[in-house]
Amino acid sequence: MMKKRIYILLCILCIVGISFYLKHKTPLVSVVMPVYNRSDLAPRAIESILNQTFADFEFIIVDDGSDEKTKKILKEYAQKDSRIRLIHNPKNRGIAYSRQRGLDAARGTYIATMDSDDWSVPDRLEKSVAFMADYPEVNVMTGGLKNIEENQFIPNYTITNPRQYTLVHSDGFFEVELMFYNGFANVASFFRREFVQKNHIRYDASLISAEDYDFWRQFVLMGGGMSSISDVLVYVRRHSSNSSEYYQKMTSHSINIHKKMFLRFFVPTEQELKVQYTTHEKCQILKKIMLSNLKNPKMPQIYLENRYNAYCPADLDRSYYLVHRANGWEGYLEQLDVNVWERTKTKDRGKLIKVGNDKIEVHWHGYPMESFARQSDGTWEFIVEGEKITLKHMNWSDDFIIGFNNRGCRVKTKTECAKIKKISDDILWIDWMKDAWANEEFQKNKKGVYEFVRELNMDEKI
Repeated sequence: MMKKRIYILLCILCIVGISFYLKHKTPLVSVVMPVYNRSDLAPRAIESILNQTFADFEFIIVDDGSDEKTKKILKEYAQKDSRIRLIHNPKNRGIAYSRQRGLDAARGTYIATMDSDDWSVPDRLEKSVAFMADYPEVNVMTGGLKNIEENQFIPNYTITNPRQYTLVHSDGFFEVELMFYNGFANVASFFRREFVQKNHIRYDASLISAEDYDFWRQFVLMGGGMSSISDVLVYVRRHSSNSSEYYQKMTSHSINIHKKMFLRFFVPTEQELKVQYTTHEKCQILKKIMLSNLKNPKMPQIYLENRYNAYCPADLDRSYYLVHRANGWEGYLEQLDVNVWERTKTKDRGKLIKVGNDKIEVHWHGYPMESFARQSDGTWEFIVEGEKITLKHMNWSDDFIIGFNNRGCRVKTKTECAKIKKISDDILWIDWMKDAWANEEFQKNKKGVYEFVRELNMDEKI
């Protein structure tokens, strides 16, 4: 009888010990996800992590002062799965504060970021772990994203080989690109916790937006190897629920980050600090950075040279940067020999003739001749020549020039260009070249002015 009791006691102790070990053992991966009032979408995001093919992880969910409905859902999930560690903020503190609180609590070798309105593919963690094992010099990686509409269901996902992936960007790509824009997908990111701790990389709690951009800036500053794969790792919900203040802050924060990036190499002018950069502007700034880096190295020069060679002509000072809004393109024109010039991207060739200090003509091979005028920023903008008409909209009236191939632009704004289709002598259909704008119908009045009539239906194609 005594032996039986001892045996039962040992079994109980063994079960308790195993449970204690499983609960307190260090996981290989820590998934960190802040949540704020996401009772509708958080379950989908949570399930996408709990159903991963890779199981050695802890799931740190930071409740950022959510409503009671969301709190209840999070608590129920935490009770059902011991891998979930639920952390509560007494009040709403913001995304950056919550990300950092989750990061501070993480125990894993790797950290995976997650947003509460997105969905991770089932083999996301397995692919990420495999990649980091194969590339020990990389400290942070990310993957492809796919947009889904707000109410769209996630399509069936077929797993072929969860350890296989396709490498896209490495060798300093992001270290340079992040100087100009945040092209590093935060929601699919996966990084080494030791590197972050060693270099004191943290989310800035004062930022209500662009906190991830600032986080990656610190990786660049500390020389953290950055890379990405093309495989889709996260489905991202498309929405526009953020306030105008959010986007205003994002703009100012992004500009400030650009300034911090550039100050490592040179003092930027006010004109060199903006949210988005054209290829021409990138090339001008990259040239400055390359010269500075040669004198006082801050990063491998090959990183800068690779990006410069990918963007810019061999002789930047003797090239022309053409902006052709009517046909929706811009890019460099390089001189091949005395009479032959070539577009860098398309390889279209032509002869360039200087008409004056501020005007050039390009006689394309196989296309009509085009004129370009010098702008204050040093670029050359296409001069639309052709039939002039007057358009009158609800809030504006302007001349519009219809040029070659029935394309043209408003005279005043220049940037508002369109494809024109004449339905009759009195009716025009206009396909604005900005994707967010609807196609429109205009009708000529007795004064010869084309007045706006209506927006076209999807079925009425131009």
